[in-house]
Amino acid sequence: MTEPRAFSCERHGEYVAAGDRYTAAAPEDCRSCRAEAHALEAAWRAAWATWRRVVAAGIPARFARATLDSWIAATPAQRVTLGLVRRWCERAAAGEDDGLGLTLSGPPGLGKTHLGVAALWYVLQHSRQSARYAQWADTLAQLKTSAARRDNAAADVIDELKGADVLVLDEIGVRPGSEYDLGVLFDVIDHRYREELPTIVCTNATGDQACAMMGERVADRLREVNELLLLTGTSRRTGIAKPATGPLPIERPADAIDVPECYAGRFQLRRIEASPARKEFTSGSAPYERARLPLYVRGQGR
Repeated sequence: MTEPRAFSCERHGEYVAAGDRYTAAAPEDCRSCRAEAHALEAAWRAAWATWRRVVAAGIPARFARATLDSWIAATPAQRVTLGLVRRWCERAAAGEDDGLGLTLSGPPGLGKTHLGVAALWYVLQHSRQSARYAQWADTLAQLKTSAARRDNAAADVIDELKGADVLVLDEIGVRPGSEYDLGVLFDVIDHRYREELPTIVCTNATGDQACAMMGERVADRLREVNELLLLTGTSRRTGIAKPATGPLPIERPADAIDVPECYAGRFQLRRIEASPARKEFTSGSAPYERARLPLYVRGQGR
């Protein structure tokens, strides 16, 4: 044991330190600095974990700023629709959706994709759940390319769609699907139906069209577990939507942070940074750098 000694921290003032020099936390440390450093690092790591979920969600760049607040409800019917989507988002983020999803249906240009992506942003902001956006035609193209290459990419894509806590399937039923297309769609929807995982479906198809475009088995399951919202009005591409400007709903964390450290009265800032070796960037991927969750490196005092 060491004798009690008094030290002065330039940030927290006088403190008395005594204890076993060989314990994990040196007795000469300022406990307030240590607690502050731990809190800053924990928050930074949590921000990176959230950003990894954002990147994994695959939200398209055009809808990177699509939020519930930027979806303009110009008519009473649209205000009702927005309110229902917001209510669903609140329940989903709280884990109270009970596997129930939404089917956003209506002609092109009414903001179905905007609302679907806004729901993903809400879940990412207000929970730790995983979220995934998939444009169905692009997904099918990926699967067929993978099948031609005879690799495992197709299985990975399907597993991602099946396993996401919240999934948005966009542009379902743009054209009649082949037997293969309908089989893949059923595989995804049926798995999520059985596991009570909510799915938001954005489609132009309604009524009998939905059965033809999706298949009777898929349409039947969606009728049971999804609330149908029929969007009406004029195309938002004529200017009703707010411009996509300003910061993202969730910003990319800093590559490095400085945390306080005071040992035996000597104060300094110590840098913790993401290892450059784990930062992977892909050109054209803005506004998201396709980056893995980085390693963390404790640097020297600054």
